[in-house]
Amino acid sequence: VAVLPFGADGAVVLRGGEASLPDEQAEAAVRESSGHLLVEAEQQRGFSLSSTAKRMKEVVASFVEVWRRGAPPSPDNEPHIVIVNGVNHEQQVLMAAVQVAIIKAVLLGSFLIWFCLVALVAKFYLGQREASLTAPFDGPAAAEDFRSFRAGVCAWYERPGICLWGCCCPAIRWADNIWTMGLMRSFWFALMIFLVIQAIVTGDNDAANWTFGILVILCAGYRQELREMFQMHRRGGMTYVEDFCLYYWCFCCMIIQEARQVDDAVRSGHPA
Repeated sequence: VAVLPFGADGAVVLRGGEASLPDEQAEAAVRESSGHLLVEAEQQRGFSLSSTAKRMKEVVASFVEVWRRGAPPSPDNEPHIVIVNGVNHEQQVLMAAVQVAIIKAVLLGSFLIWFCLVALVAKFYLGQREASLTAPFDGPAAAEDFRSFRAGVCAWYERPGICLWGCCCPAIRWADNIWTMGLMRSFWFALMIFLVIQAIVTGDNDAANWTFGILVILCAGYRQELREMFQMHRRGGMTYVEDFCLYYWCFCCMIIQEARQVDDAVRSGHPA
């Protein structure tokens, strides 16, 4: 439905393309209405073109501003600063750096305190170690008796003293085993190696899994050296896999078993 102005008689209503007035009057009304519509369209077109040109100028000006300042221009022509909860971006970066530094300092301090405590306990252990090695030995002392492990993997409970050190301070007891058998020249060096790897393993990071694997391989390798020193019947070959699996799943039990083997060898005067 189109409403078209027509002279003094008001409006002409066209329905379905047919005029309710005679054809001459309808044709004149259409021409007049078309003229009005064309004028209006030209006006709208001109407004649209002017708006588009104005917008393009604003976009170009924004790009020039970005190129000059390196940041989007703010409405008040000031440098752009992001504010979150009353703190700008630079302050957030500074606060994050300070927090990371504090966390690293706390972790380093915790490790140093932990290492000092372990060192004090190790000093106490070495002080009473001589007395335990000079105790009388009442078992079989022949070299043949040491060609296999004298205690089973699950016999950890038979020697309460060794069991306590092996479960509560495995680093100290393992370092003593390696040092006593002459596989490392320094007890403290062996202890340091174990503690550093243990600190990485107990940390909450992605390196914990493969670092524990390195510790297991290290301990299993020295267990093979122990087998060679006692000339055990079972050494090499599949015992590598056996020692690795036992250390992986029964870490403390392996240290206790080796400790009993080493202590008995020292107390019986074994040539190894």
